[in-house]
Amino acid sequence: MRLISILFFLLSFNLTYAQNHIPEKIRLLTQYQSPYDGPNCFNASLVAKGYMNTIQYVDGMEFLFYLDKFCQQQKQNLLSRGNVLVYFGKESYFEDEPSNGLQILHSSISLGEAQIFEKTSIDGVHSQKLDQADRPGRYEVKKINDSPFSGDSGQNNGVKIRLSYACISSHIVRTQIEKLNSKSAINRLILFRSKFNQAILAPHGPDKEATKKELDDFIKIVESVKGTSEADLYLAAISKSVLGTVNSFMDEKETNYDQNLHESLIFLQEATFDLLSRLRKHAKNPRIVKLLNQADI
Repeated sequence: MRLISILFFLLSFNLTYAQNHIPEKIRLLTQYQSPYDGPNCFNASLVAKGYMNTIQYVDGMEFLFYLDKFCQQQKQNLLSRGNVLVYFGKESYFEDEPSNGLQILHSSISLGEAQIFEKTSIDGVHSQKLDQADRPGRYEVKKINDSPFSGDSGQNNGVKIRLSYACISSHIVRTQIEKLNSKSAINRLILFRSKFNQAILAPHGPDKEATKKELDDFIKIVESVKGTSEADLYLAAISKSVLGTVNSFMDEKETNYDQNLHESLIFLQEATFDLLSRLRKHAKNPRIVKLLNQADI
């Protein structure tokens, strides 16, 4: 009887300890309510690690760029506190389509004691649709087995494998990312994404004519990139995030849709995929090819 009491005490102590030692950035995120369906799990993980400040849409390729450059896959202690957990597989509604292998589906942050922090989004998680949540996804701390990307639920969402990564300090990451962001072409894309996200929250929303003009300029920028450097790879990833940012805004409700914007997005997508083809052609590092494959390029 005494042994049971001790075990119960230790279990309660560990749970309380984990709950009381949630990093401040994550605690603040769990109190945040996203007003639109753009910010996703990849963004949540980057913000939680201190690599990014802005709540916004982040494409899987942009997230993989961080993962490849700043993180190392772990073979032991997979659920160590602070590790980035990355889920690979294939979205269930794309199962029959050809691909280059497993693609990135989701990410979360391990908090130790079998707890994680994650954001689940409407588009990525079927259970989110079923419970009729009143906001676009939830920033939550939970037991890892309660995640819709674990166990049977994970299989239903297309997960085939979960990998664990330890990453370097946020100060080093931010310094190197700021250097990339300072390049003129990349800086234009970064600033556009930031201004567009701010405009979404404004009463009248983004200026669609101005947005189309920016997108048409981006098409020319992306078409001019050779596809031979790390900066070119990063620009392609940011371009995909810009595409996702505007697309998610237009898809959220009918009044957001604009045919001219839609056409510009198609041309930017084509230019971006042409750049990715050039990157694949010139890639000599197998890690770059692996990144492109995992991003489903």
